[in-house]
Amino acid sequence: MTNARYSANAVLLPGRMLLIVGGRNTAVLPNGYVLDPELLDLENPTATWQVLAPHSQGRAYHSFALLLPDGRVLVGGGQRLNQTLPYYHAQIFSPPNLFAGPRPMISPGTDRDVTYGGTLTVRMSTVPPAGIGSFELIRPGSVTHSTDFEQRLVRLAFTPGAGPNEFVITAPATPDLAPPGWYMLFAVSGPAAGQRVPSVAHFVLLQ
Repeated sequence: MTNARYSANAVLLPGRMLLIVGGRNTAVLPNGYVLDPELLDLENPTATWQVLAPHSQGRAYHSFALLLPDGRVLVGGGQRLNQTLPYYHAQIFSPPNLFAGPRPMISPGTDRDVTYGGTLTVRMSTVPPAGIGSFELIRPGSVTHSTDFEQRLVRLAFTPGAGPNEFVITAPATPDLAPPGWYMLFAVSGPAAGQRVPSVAHFVLLQ
């Protein structure tokens, strides 16, 4: 990364991007807070870290960062000034691809239950001009001490469906690839690097 840091949080974003937020570059409080998030495009093997708009508050030990269903990231918590005075407020970060073009929209009428190795017909209310580049399952997060034990992104195979603006996705074959439970299903617009715009998530139950 551009900024060395520890006690930071890493968040997987739809479109296969990795966001790093918060952290410090020194153990001496209250100094060393790194305010600049950084973004890495995992689709581009030659990509370098992109420095993004800074936070207004330092976030380090005991902070958290969670992907929200609308594609934004909730960042909060963290210790400040000394070891006993935490932050009791949060900020919401909007990744730049949310502003890169029109967003796909998954119809709320799409089913929510999907079985291992099975298929699910996804009905789209809106398909942007760039088309649909991918469907991705992202497991809702569970963060503590800069570690999110629940993070997982699974890209799904898909084919056109029988009706207009319908797609048939294939679920992971086994729990080894995706443990059972609730996932956020994102439709992501076409394949142009840096322009992959996600839908708002549709929650599905994989079992």
